[in-house]
Amino acid sequence: MKATIRLGLTMAGAVSAGAYTAGVVDYLIEALLEWEKAKSSPDNKDIPPHQVKIDVIGGTSAGGIVAAIMALMLRRKGIESLESFKKSNSMLYRTWVELVDDGNQDNSFLKIITSDDIGRDKDVLSLLNSDFMAELEERALVDYEESKAPSFVSEDFEVLLTLSNLRGIPAEVDFNSDQEHRKEHPTHSMRYHKMYGHFKTAKAQDGDDYLKLDPTKEVDNRRLFDFAKGTSAFPLGFKNRQFSELPYGFVLKTIKKFIHPEILKSNLMNFKEDLPSPFEFTALDGGVFNNEPFVEIERLLKARKPEAVDAAMDDYAMIMIDPFPSFQETDASEYEQPRLIHKSFLALFGALRNQAMMKEADMLSLSKAKFKRNMVFPVRYENKKKVPGNAIACGALGGFSGFLSRSFREHDYKLGRDNCLNFLQYIFTIRYEKKDGIFDRSKFHPIHQEWTDKMIEIWGNNQRDALYLPIIPDMEKLKIEHKPYNVHEFNFPSIPAARITGFSDLIAARALTIIDMMEKNSERPSPTKDPLEKRVSQYVENMFKPNGITKFFSDTGVWLFKGRIKKSMAEMAAKQALHWMLIDLSKKQLITDFNEDSQI
Repeated sequence: MKATIRLGLTMAGAVSAGAYTAGVVDYLIEALLEWEKAKSSPDNKDIPPHQVKIDVIGGTSAGGIVAAIMALMLRRKGIESLESFKKSNSMLYRTWVELVDDGNQDNSFLKIITSDDIGRDKDVLSLLNSDFMAELEERALVDYEESKAPSFVSEDFEVLLTLSNLRGIPAEVDFNSDQEHRKEHPTHSMRYHKMYGHFKTAKAQDGDDYLKLDPTKEVDNRRLFDFAKGTSAFPLGFKNRQFSELPYGFVLKTIKKFIHPEILKSNLMNFKEDLPSPFEFTALDGGVFNNEPFVEIERLLKARKPEAVDAAMDDYAMIMIDPFPSFQETDASEYEQPRLIHKSFLALFGALRNQAMMKEADMLSLSKAKFKRNMVFPVRYENKKKVPGNAIACGALGGFSGFLSRSFREHDYKLGRDNCLNFLQYIFTIRYEKKDGIFDRSKFHPIHQEWTDKMIEIWGNNQRDALYLPIIPDMEKLKIEHKPYNVHEFNFPSIPAARITGFSDLIAARALTIIDMMEKNSERPSPTKDPLEKRVSQYVENMFKPNGITKFFSDTGVWLFKGRIKKSMAEMAAKQALHWMLIDLSKKQLITDFNEDSQI
């Protein structure tokens, strides 16, 4: 058997910048297919013979959607043909670049600000219309025919999607040491809100802590997309998702799988075991608590080799794709105190999220693992110079700008493909030190042991002090010259300001519909069986009940002015939204022809 290195892929949350992640994954699969094709050709003497196997893929939010589509794509009929990666055929391109456009109309944004979802649901479920997710699901599943996975995919590869469980799982820490004889048993109670959809591509039944994913079964594919829609339910922006069919025992075993083993061994934290089953919960964007599930992917990789000690994991590697890498963020030299109430709230929300993303206990297991970790992230060039900061077009408006224009998504998809090309050739490599200009073959990783001098000359990156050999040889390197790093330049897209201001009426109309529906909901009597709550509600109603004359003028005033007030509120909301959009898009150089004298 050929020397093999096994891969885990982590795809971070990204909202519309999932177009970048999709481009990276598209190129990665294409490169693996090209390599497999070259190895099987008669003229393959200079083609590296080792193998790569994808064992685990996982993601959050937009990364979760990419992971779900990738899982189906790898088993789709025709995947072995490079024709699959033409724009008209690529599932990832159709999902993330075409999105829900009608042909070439570039109208996806119009669909997420229309109000027909509110009229149908008779309630406000989200600030934006989330119906497009169902359309994406149908496009991904249409005309699906299963076939054997390519040789670079494990037969039982795994898919992990993260969720945020609003209900939470009760857990307790015991505070009754040496007092077991007492009737009271004090504990510190908590709730665990991380949740996972863990799938294995197998034709067996569901396991104790995983769900089967048989691509020939529509019910399995639909269940996968239920979790994908759950992990991408951006708070407030898109509607949350309800789950009501998972056995509680399964839920408990799934989350325990990703808790640090030392915590479970110590029995320091104990989960409540007897909640009703099936377990009902509401899911939001997995990125609220876990936007980059690299620790969980690492756990799944290690679980596939349980007999190995940490030092023996050098035949595994992890790639993380992150359109918004945190290392590029910088703190301002001066801290601005959030004194105003709305700024304090925003700062608090950010602090809670950032703290939830800390993985202190998990860092211990990562520090012991020997396997290789590398990241693909956006890098863009202009005039042969790297552009600092703003590399992707879908990164504005908190990651929502990609919904505004297909040109933004097209750019980021192409950039993802190009960044992946450089990543495979220059970053995802193994370094071998030289001594007096000579490298020691005995220290080569097993996947490079069979490489000939000619292979090293063709595929290696030979520096003065070290030799770098790729893990995934990219056949594209045979076609073009690289000195020393491939630089492609794409025209950075922009749209006219008039395109943004043209949405003002629709934004105002949706805002008005939301205000109307929230008002109607507030007037509905709250259903309750609690006698005390009923008495208090009636008492408060009577306190504010006007007398006859006051009621007449009050009702007349409300009738005359309420409609106008609500319309003014909706117009103000639209104005603030446009103000924010124009400023942020201008800062990111995504808008042209901006004229402050323009009438909206």
